[in-house]
Amino acid sequence: IIGDVRKMPSKSESYDTIIVKMGLHELPLDEQKTAVKEVYRTLKHNGKLVLWMVGLEELSQQESFHKLFRKKDELAGFNDFVEKRYFPTIKQTKDYLSNAGFNEITEQYKNNAKMNTSARLNGDFAGDKTKLEIWHNYIKTNFSEFEKYLGARNLGDSFEINNPVCII
Repeated sequence: IIGDVRKMPSKSESYDTIIVKMGLHELPLDEQKTAVKEVYRTLKHNGKLVLWMVGLEELSQQESFHKLFRKKDELAGFNDFVEKRYFPTIKQTKDYLSNAGFNEITEQYKNNAKMNTSARLNGDFAGDKTKLEIWHNYIKTNFSEFEKYLGARNLGDSFEINNPVCII
């Protein structure tokens, strides 16, 4: 089925389980709220939503994560992401899930995936080493913040960043 999660082309109570893997953060916060209401509508009674998401714990961590990824997206020319992408905290996600009608909202898994910034060269930056270098300089300029909130480590020719993940 191809459709928009904000206006699902499905009848109410159609699905037993819906899995969203790293997708809701591509939408602005208000649209994420709309999307989970639609998901709730299309789930059968006692249906299950599984969200695999960026698992940001606190606002300072969220702000640093947004700052890091907005700069990458800006350099990559992903203008829609710069303007619209929103990584909610786990608490914000639980709140909008609850407001949509979900109950028994539990964290099933939490961990830190390690992201190496150089891995973004061929995908996000289409092989443009200058863009990667600009991003690395940006990270160096803000390193103390990224180290404190995102566990950044300077590896010399790249950076390792904690990318917290959570399954709810």
